[in-house]
Amino acid sequence: MPVSRAPQNFQYNAVWYHPGMPAVPLRWARVRGPLGQFKTKTLLCTDQRTTPRQILTWFVRRWQVEVTFHEVRTHLGVETRLLASA
Repeated sequence: MPVSRAPQNFQYNAVWYHPGMPAVPLRWARVRGPLGQFKTKTLLCTDQRTTPRQILTWFVRRWQVEVTFHEVRTHLGVETRLLASA
């Protein structure tokens, strides 16, 4: 029987609650490789209409940006500055 190489994903709805703040509805997707080639990841999204595939797509795109930021900081010496408004 052939093994599917597509990621397995599951979606659930939840509510994020913090005392003194309004509750935020969440959609979370748990993604794992069927052959155990990468760690299981749980990804959160505040848009309840989002599919697990879209959440994963956004994560992959964002990860590429984070890797680029890291390389720029490491190899080009660019620093991240936090600006505070007065």
